[in-house]
Amino acid sequence: MQRRALVSAIAAACVSVLAVIGVVAATGPAEAATNTKAFFTLYGWYDNTPPSAEIAYPSVHDEAGGTGTYNDPLTFAAATGAAKPGTKIWVPRLRKYFVMEDGCDECDQDWNGKGPNGGPKLYHFDLWLGGKGGDPFDAINCEDALTHYNADGSATLEDVVIDPPSNEPYDPTPIFDLETGACYGGAKPNTLAGAWVNKSTGYCLTAPSTNPANGSKLSTSPCNGSATQNFTFQGAFMIMARQCATISGSNLVFQPCDAGPKQQFSVNLNNSTISDIQTSKKCFRDTNGTLTAGSCSGVQSQWTFPTGSTPPPSTPPPSTPPGGNKSYEGESATLAGGTTVTSCAHCSGGKKLSFLVNGSSATLTGISEPADGSYTLKLYFMSVGRSNNLTLTVNGVSKTVTLPATPDYNTVVTQNVTVSLKAGSSNTIVFSNPGNTSFNVDRIVV
Repeated sequence: MQRRALVSAIAAACVSVLAVIGVVAATGPAEAATNTKAFFTLYGWYDNTPPSAEIAYPSVHDEAGGTGTYNDPLTFAAATGAAKPGTKIWVPRLRKYFVMEDGCDECDQDWNGKGPNGGPKLYHFDLWLGGKGGDPFDAINCEDALTHYNADGSATLEDVVIDPPSNEPYDPTPIFDLETGACYGGAKPNTLAGAWVNKSTGYCLTAPSTNPANGSKLSTSPCNGSATQNFTFQGAFMIMARQCATISGSNLVFQPCDAGPKQQFSVNLNNSTISDIQTSKKCFRDTNGTLTAGSCSGVQSQWTFPTGSTPPPSTPPPSTPPGGNKSYEGESATLAGGTTVTSCAHCSGGKKLSFLVNGSSATLTGISEPADGSYTLKLYFMSVGRSNNLTLTVNGVSKTVTLPATPDYNTVVTQNVTVSLKAGSSNTIVFSNPGNTSFNVDRIVV
């Protein structure tokens, strides 16, 4: 649940100079792709420093943004030693491209020395989620839900491709849906509830009542198991009866929850502190029974957290049936009704199926699996400019699959479909389109 403090936007003149540098970096000679491991955190409008879409190293964008395609990657923040401004990465877990356009204090610390998440030379990439216009609590909770830690509080290292090719799979699903508040993959924020015990005094975090008044102070007192010592921490917020702990000078007070920067905290499993997100320099601190927002050093700022987390700290994406073992190119299909094979520089085999329209079809045979059961079929496709309905027929059983609109003919998108297959190699999959607008199929992996 640890978050990061981002570097504030620099003066306008410096931004202009860095923008030029960023463009040079983004348009220079292509680098060889590097597969490595990185720690991913997420940030957005509401917990950027200052709250905004401002970025330190404009490259593809003037402010943080993007859709996640190769040509319009999303912004990410990093240490400049780990990734120069303009560097692109591809994140397999999110199936999206990102471009380095911002700075990140914790990323610097993790790269240059022994930082809060590890290091030195730890790749820590802070990915832009957006969030402006959506519910701020949902946005920040989504950031927390998609930041993964191991059970011991150490950073979870995940696959990343630095300087990736342009034909990696792309998923148009937003990381955070502004309209619905949904988080990618159905991820849910971490929640800790119970007593919070200071390691120096042995006192518990305490509210003046179970329904604290606006402006009333948080304090500590001898632990007694009462409801006034039962706090819930969700995402980035310390909550008691719909009131949020808020920094007010050196005090911690209750205010109505508004998701503002003074209400955003990190529960840091690796050093037992509760720090503010904006600076990472103000911590819940109990000195001889007096609670303040102060220095993060020493045992006075260390806490024993409630046991148990819901959901577990490393929330996996929803489980899916097995699949992904073998690739079948669209151009190997038997074609009917006007479907043709055309060239495609961004497709896996350099070709794609075209003119799937008005009842035309393509049939793949010899699909092999070891046992009867449900499998995940990953479809690689393009549906440029508009959505389309694909009729997918597997061993004679048809279903309609809605393909979302894709941005251009340089971007191959993926979509997962659960299908029932038989043991052996007698399985047949037919793509057809009863509509009058066409889409393209690159391949399937199943």
